[in-house]
Order: sequence, then C-alpha cells, then structure tokens
Amino acid sequence: MISESYAERIRKYIQKAERNPDILNTQKILPADYRAMGTAAQLFTESMLIGLDSALQKKQFAEIDIEDIENLPYEEAVEYLAKRSVLKKADYYDLSDKLRFRAFTVGRINDGRLLEKLNSEMIKNVNDGKGLKDFLSLTKTDILNKIGMGPNQGWYWETVYRTNVQTAYNVGRAMGFEEDHPLALEFVGVDDARQTETCSSLSGTIRPYDDPFWETHTPPMHFDCRSTLRGIYDEAELPEKWSPVADAEEAAKGFGTWPTENNSWWEELASQTKAAKYYGVQGEIEAAREILIKNLESKTEKKEVVLGINLFDESTSIYTDAFRIEEEEGFVDVYIHGSSTNVQAVIDGKIKNLDVNQFVKYLKEKGYKGGDIRLAACSAGYGDDSFAQRLSKKLGVKVKASPLDVYFIPEDGILRIGSPYTNLADWRLFDNGVEVK
Repeated sequence: MISESYAERIRKYIQKAERNPDILNTQKILPADYRAMGTAAQLFTESMLIGLDSALQKKQFAEIDIEDIENLPYEEAVEYLAKRSVLKKADYYDLSDKLRFRAFTVGRINDGRLLEKLNSEMIKNVNDGKGLKDFLSLTKTDILNKIGMGPNQGWYWETVYRTNVQTAYNVGRAMGFEEDHPLALEFVGVDDARQTETCSSLSGTIRPYDDPFWETHTPPMHFDCRSTLRGIYDEAELPEKWSPVADAEEAAKGFGTWPTENNSWWEELASQTKAAKYYGVQGEIEAAREILIKNLESKTEKKEVVLGINLFDESTSIYTDAFRIEEEEGFVDVYIHGSSTNVQAVIDGKIKNLDVNQFVKYLKEKGYKGGDIRLAACSAGYGDDSFAQRLSKKLGVKVKASPLDVYFIPEDGILRIGSPYTNLADWRLFDNGVEVK
C-alpha cells in the first residue's frame, strides 16, 4: 500500500510537471496520502504487538520481517492485545496514537525527500532539452526503483521503515520487560555482513535489568538497526561477571534510549524537525502533535446515549456499541454498513445491498422523519458522486459522511475516521448534493 501510494502520487506529479514544468522548481512535497500513513501506522503497531508478546512469553529474538508483519491479521492482533490484562485499553490506544503520529511524521518527511530525489533527475532532463517523455513512460516498478522503494532497490524502504518498525518492536519488548522484570538483559545483534561495528561490539553484552547502561544502549542504535534485547529470567544463564561497558560504542544521535523512558520515543527527532522545516511541513507535524497531546490529556465523560437510527444487525457487538455513541447536535445519526456506492442491511435474515432509492425507503420505514444526517457508514463519503452525496441530493438535506472507514469508540462515546486511534481525515458535508467546504 505504501509503495503503491508513492508510485501513484509520483506518476500524477510527473503528468502535472509535463504540463507545467515550473512546479519542478516550486513544489517541494507530494500531497499527503492518509491511507498510506494508516498502513504505516499499522505496521508499527503490529510490530509493537509482536515485541510485547515475545517479551511476555520470554521468547528468543528472531529478526522481524516487514512482509511478515504486513501479513499479520491486524484486527486479531488489536483484539489480542486489548484482552491482555497486562495492558489496559486506554494505555494501548495512547501508544497507538503515538505510533500514528510517528507514521505521520515519517510519511510527510518522506513525501518531500522522495520527490526531491526524483525532481533532480527531472530538472536535469528539462535543462538538457530532453523534456519529461522518458519519465511519462516509467512503469510503477521503474518509479519505485528510482526513489529507492522498489522490489530490487528498496534501500529507502529498508532504512526508513525498518528503523521505525524495529523501534516499535523494541517499545513492545520494553513494555513486556517492565511488566515482568527479567534478572538481566542481553544485547542481541544480527551477525551477518550487514551488521555495523557498533552492534557487533555490543552483541552479547549482559548487564542487570536495572543497569543505567540500558538507558543509553537500547536498540535501535542507528538507522536500519536490527538488534534487540533479550530478557534473562533464569539465574543459571547469568554470567559470573557482568560484561564490561566502560568503553562501549555509543548510539547515533537520537537513538539508544530506553523506549519508554521519559515517554519520548515517539517524539520528532531534531534531524526530522530540520527536514520538515525544509520541506515546509513542520507546521503540519506540530499541529498533529498538538491534536495528539489534547487527545491524550482529555478525559472524555463516558455516557450511555440513545442513537438516532441504528441499522446494524442486533446480534452483533457493533449494534450494542452504537448505542454508546453520542449524537452530534443538529444531526440524526444513522448507523449502517456501507461503501462509496451503496449500504448493506440485514433484511429478512439476508444481507442486501441498497442503492440510494432503496435506502431512502428503508430509512423511512425505520423511523426517519427528516432532518440532516450524520451517516456513519464506512467510505460513504469517498470519491466523486459518493453514496452520501447522492443521498443528500435525494433527500434535499445535509449529509455528513466519512471518506474512510468509520470506527466506533464506545468507551469514549465517539467515532473516528480511518483508524480506531486517531482521525486520518475529516468528515465530508454535502448540502442538497453539493459539497460544503
């Protein structure tokens, strides 16, 4: 999803530049793709789950692979962690929000860096009088190879995304160790041709769990670091003498700290701030951080409120969850499964797809008496001529809908767009079939 997003956005940029070459010198960053950011956040979150689980089960370290993490069933992983008594749901959502902020920061900076890399070649072609014909004919694989995210030349993918996946993994490991303290920790490196001198020199180091050494020597130690820590719980495994660390190699700037110390592992690095300012997205990142902080600090009052029109199957948990969502003032909430083209309802025990005309009839049968609607149906507001837009025109009212999936957060009485942890997009509002910006 992430690679495909970059390929598609860059292709559109090349087409735009062919029509207006001036943007090669004026545009510094690609448009944001929140779905791709959501995918990155899922990678990071799933990696955290693997780290937590492996630490709690006292598993030996096995190098994590991005493709393996991508194939982990996300909803199952979320449900698994939510049920664990070692981690409260609220704590999990807080961690997930932070990982989403990290994905947003990484994503926006990458939107600038990868465009800059391609831009330099495009500018050279234009200056040499060759134009952009060669770029217009590039395949998706060609584009990805040029920016370092291709299947054969994925150096940028490996460096940037592996670093963040590994960081999330080690956050999970640290959380597990804090819940069930080991006697000691061992620094475990991956002994192959890619291992750095720093990790090679530290691999095998064993120190007490509460040793200050781990405050500055916890992986990742640098970009593309694959090392981690192993918890030692059996006294028989402890060495006669602790490993000497007086001359231990230091971590690269911004790396090496204990993941949960000072709760700063998710924060923007100084190097990221510098890059974000250069690409003109520091304001976006600061705004996202401010939203995150407010979310973390808010204490939402839990309420049991009556939903306007709940059209979910009564035998499902989401039907019950919907009754705990607080209505938005001025709108009638309508809850139903949906997409950008239709909605789905269980009628006479069977799932049926309803177009706008059928839905209007069904809605009135279920008690709709008129008024503006907040349509809580996944992707009902996605794209041009969306289901929500057509419904607004049909009823002659305002319809508010999400362009992405809708998530129910019953414990807080709220809805979220695109993720159960934070909003990835805004609601779209249509008035009599016309979008209100």
